[in-house]
Amino acid sequence: MADSNNQNSHTQNQDLSRNTSSSFFTPNSNNTYGPKLSIQLKDNNYLLWNQQVEGVILTQKMHRFVVNPQIPVKFKTDQSRILNKIFDEYEVWIVQDQALFIWLLSTISEFVLPRVLSCKHSYEVWDRIHKFFNAQMRARVRQLRVELKTTKKGNLSITEFVLRIKAIMSSLLAVGDSISEKDQIDSILNGLPEEALSHSHYMMSKLSCMYKKLNLTIQARISYSTSICQHCSCSAWSK
Repeated sequence: MADSNNQNSHTQNQDLSRNTSSSFFTPNSNNTYGPKLSIQLKDNNYLLWNQQVEGVILTQKMHRFVVNPQIPVKFKTDQSRILNKIFDEYEVWIVQDQALFIWLLSTISEFVLPRVLSCKHSYEVWDRIHKFFNAQMRARVRQLRVELKTTKKGNLSITEFVLRIKAIMSSLLAVGDSISEKDQIDSILNGLPEEALSHSHYMMSKLSCMYKKLNLTIQARISYSTSICQHCSCSAWSK
């Protein structure tokens, strides 16, 4: 029974080896592995880098090396360890792992490489990079969300205020956090002084240029506010 299981395991590993593109693990004329990406990983382009790298890893069927890797034992028995006889399946795995490891390092800029200096395998690089940048993005999202909620029109013109809100939304999108239509509307209206909401026609003419699709919803909010602020001055819109 044990021999049968070992045979099945050996067959599965052979199949996996065949399913992985052999061209990736063959050095090219420049003595490097894998395709050259259009970018290298820097502090500000993690999402673009990840999109390209993951595309290569998936098409080359190498995801199993970096996500929950099944690493064969280096020595099959204690006797093999004493004799330093490395298990064949481990030798196949380590060669492919190191080729992927070298390629991943080649996609990382010199500014980020120090973060993976202690890594020895491809899955360690993958895990270290993803943990670091995902933590960075979560912190950035929190910062931008707070900024979005607290940004007020103040002394800004309506155009400057809306552009400021749009800039924050673009920054959120750049770190993978999309903003719903409701959040966009709320961010604009919550940053306006109450008296400004009573002057619907002027505000709509200003906002419609940038948020044409949101006019009906904005108009509904303005109509409600207008019923409350009938006698407010228009000084908030004079700047």
